[in-house]
Amino acid sequence: PDVGSSSGDQQWGTDAQGGNATDDGVNILENSTLTTGTYTLEVYAKITTNGVDAATELLDNNSGNYYNASFTVNESLPVTLTSFSAEAENGSVLLTWQTATELNNYGFEIERSLSDATDWQKIGFVPGSGNSYSPKQYSFVDENPPSAKISYRLKQIDFDGQFEYYGIIAEVDASALTGVEDKGIPVQYSLSQNYPNPFNPSTKINYSIPGTENVSVILYDLVGNEIRTLVNETKSAGNYEIEFDASYLASGVYYYKLKTSNFVQVRKMVLIK
Repeated sequence: PDVGSSSGDQQWGTDAQGGNATDDGVNILENSTLTTGTYTLEVYAKITTNGVDAATELLDNNSGNYYNASFTVNESLPVTLTSFSAEAENGSVLLTWQTATELNNYGFEIERSLSDATDWQKIGFVPGSGNSYSPKQYSFVDENPPSAKISYRLKQIDFDGQFEYYGIIAEVDASALTGVEDKGIPVQYSLSQNYPNPFNPSTKINYSIPGTENVSVILYDLVGNEIRTLVNETKSAGNYEIEFDASYLASGVYYYKLKTSNFVQVRKMVLIK
């Protein structure tokens, strides 16, 4: 690229000299300590010549009008949770969750309650990622769940000891675990949240059926148009996983539906490229 009347080999950002390439995707907020407020980022071009005027610096600031952009930092909820789900499998319960951003995140306490969701008990802890402005995935396995309908919730803890409970509660009927045969045959239908979510470009979808029947899993766009049939065949009782590659799709919100003769469930997925 050219700046003003200058052209030819130029060094841009951290790219190799003479590459004529432009950096992108630089995360200026990673590991930052900015507090709540609105900020302005100013950018100018710095050109170093290497000809007769060795190491002469030229600064292009758009005639004094710096190239700039404003952004806002919001600390009201330091860790943004985008998904949280529970799935009974192999005599245990798998919890998975994802964050979009994290600030001062020491970690997560996992709490469990029976169906009344009043008497909460701490059952584990998963360390957080501190400060992060990119999606992070987490998981925890409840190895010995009671045979009942169970609720799970997350308690997010800062490094300074402050904490926040999320309004998202994941539920699972672990009483089904007592009815699972040695071969791992489920006794109820289930369609799990795809993982990871948001994703790029691939994600996994798990589902379970308790008997042999025709199964369809279909992907739809935001307005309900059918995009692709992921499964359409007769399946025997069991647990199944679909690995879905969405590299041919544009970023956006999509829905996927599990349908059998006795069960229908729809979940949402988000593709971010």
